[in-house]
Amino acid sequence: MIERTAGYAETNSTGTAVTFRADYENDLASVNPSGERGKPAEEVGEEAVRELVAFDAEDAAADRYLADQLLVWLTIAGAN
Repeated sequence: MIERTAGYAETNSTGTAVTFRADYENDLASVNPSGERGKPAEEVGEEAVRELVAFDAEDAAADRYLADQLLVWLTIAGAN
């Protein structure tokens, strides 16, 4: 099932932000590339799609942003 929601906010920013969230049976993942001045909103959306498709294809339990954060807790847990 695909559920779509959109939110808009008044801001002084000239950039675009988008977040895609994927809910799995026991996990969830999200991607949220940020726009920048001169970068079209369509390009930001395409980047989000590419990131989510790449994550989904890897069959990984953690994305590249979470994996390094987990190392700290795994190290602490292994020290006991």
